[in-house]
Amino acid sequence: TTTTTTTTTTTTTTTTTTTTTTTTTTSTVPGDTCLTAVGCEAAPPQAQFCDNATLTLDCGAERVIKVAGAFYGRLSNDLCVDPLERNDSMVLTTCFLDLDVLVAEECEGESSCELQACNAAVGSDPCFGTYKYLQVDYQCVDEDDLNEPIDCGEPQEPTTTTTTTTTTTTTTTTTTTTTTTTTTTTTTTTTTTTTTTTSTTTTT
Repeated sequence: TTTTTTTTTTTTTTTTTTTTTTTTTTSTVPGDTCLTAVGCEAAPPQAQFCDNATLTLDCGAERVIKVAGAFYGRLSNDLCVDPLERNDSMVLTTCFLDLDVLVAEECEGESSCELQACNAAVGSDPCFGTYKYLQVDYQCVDEDDLNEPIDCGEPQEPTTTTTTTTTTTTTTTTTTTTTTTTTTTTTTTTTTTTTTTTSTTTTT
């Protein structure tokens, strides 16, 4: 007799992964809005420190920079306090170098650009002994409006939009285990045969 038993076990594992991505987008500024960007002078003022004094203009992907004006020097006591606290380094407020042309060559028509506020980058020191800053007034405009006259409207802060995207990924793993058991029974039959012999003797 042969008996076969088959057992099948199925295990299903489901893993769900949820990924949330948050993207922050800053709106481009309308073309009739003038922005002012200020970068403080490198301190110490040596050329090797210029990388520590960068100023970035950014109009986003849809608009380009249109320079309204730029200078390097000091026209105010309210901007850029001298980190080295040198004597009388902020007293003079009537000294500046006009950088309209230089900044326009670097940034006009670009969606973003980076400038350095240091003597080596602008080519000279217009106010020796005075702690200076680079100031740029600019607009973000459509590329077709680059040649239009600059007309600054009421200042307006860019708005920030935050978008959250949630992605759910489901992974299913199925494991099947099959167990087979076979039982064999063998029956043996033994036959025994017995023979009897009878002898008859006759006497006369």
